[in-house]
This record gives sequence, structure tokens and C-alpha cells, in this order.
Amino acid sequence: MLDVITADHIDAELPWPFAIDVLRTGFLAGDSVTTPQRHHHSMGTDDDSPTLLLMPSWSDQYAGVKLVTVFPATSTTDLGAACAAADIVTCATMSSTPVVSGGSLNVGCHLDLVGAFTPAMRETDDVAIRRARVFVDTMAGALTEAGDILQPIQSGALRESDIEADFFSLCRGFEVQRADDDITLFKSVGHALEDLVSAAAVYEALRQPPA
Repeated sequence: MLDVITADHIDAELPWPFAIDVLRTGFLAGDSVTTPQRHHHSMGTDDDSPTLLLMPSWSDQYAGVKLVTVFPATSTTDLGAACAAADIVTCATMSSTPVVSGGSLNVGCHLDLVGAFTPAMRETDDVAIRRARVFVDTMAGALTEAGDILQPIQSGALRESDIEADFFSLCRGFEVQRADDDITLFKSVGHALEDLVSAAAVYEALRQPPA
């Protein structure tokens, strides 16, 4: 019989503090988890066609594939006033042109870029990249898929050596000293290791006999 893990199971067995510990442990043991570059499949012929993403990952004990379907939608393109007043800006779009202007960022703010996932997509501009201290989820993913990283490297606004750290190095003890006026930028394209270790943690918790 196939076990089905529901959203309620996940909410109960993977609260945020535990999830953070699970992810930290996963990145610490990253060498024991194989995560190939994900597959992109356009489900059409137009530039705005839906995309199917397949993200495999496996360890000695578990194997999994994350499946994502992405359907383009219209995104907000003028966020200047909101960004200027914000301490944290999180952007999750499929835009091919910047929607967050680096000139509008408040001193000391943090910018998350978690939407764009191809070299042609971009959520912020070169000004933001030049002003910010740049971090990524994985170097391999950022340097092959992240337009917010690859395009500034191409223009000369960013060098690969300017990227301060990724999750692997941060979880292994890389120390970050942050001044009050630092602007920090985090670019994520996603990594299937995160999904594999999280799913395994929930599965193992559900296998435990009731107390």
C-alpha cells in the first residue's frame, strides 16, 4: 500500500526550527547526496510557455524527484516606493527584466531573489548587485542558471569571486560579519537536496511509533 504524506503531516512533523536544522544537516553532509543539474522542459513554443522542472536527488538511503510546473503570470514592475521603505525585500517572479531597482534599496536592507530560474530571467539590476554583498544557495546552480548572477558577470558588475558564500560554506562555519549599513542579497535557484532531506525527515518521523 502506498503511503501518502499530506500537508497536515508536513506541518506537524516539520516545524520551522526543525526544518532549519534538517537543512543545515543536509548541507553539512552534502558530499553524500548526489544532486544533478535539474532538467528544464518548455511545454510550448512561445517565450511565455509553461515550464516543467525535474529535480532529482539521492543518497545511500533515499531517492527523490521534485516536479514543478511553472506558469507565467503578469508581475509588478514598479516597486520603488515599497523597496525604499522596506528592511527586507523578497522577490519571486519570472521576469526577464529587473523589477527591483538597486537605487531604491534602503541602506541596511536585505534582498531575496527567489523567483527567476534561468539565465534569461532577472529580478534586479546591476546597481543592486554592485551595492550589495552577494550570497547564493549553491555556487553550481547560481553560475549555470541564475540570470541575476550570470548577467552581471557578463556586464562586469560582478565577478565570481565577489560571491561571498553559498549554503554549503555557510553551514560549514563560514562567518559573516554584517554592518548595520550593509545591503545583502541572496539569490536562490533551488536545490533538490533541500527537498530530499526534508521529505526524508518527515517520512522518518511518521514511521516512529506513537508515544
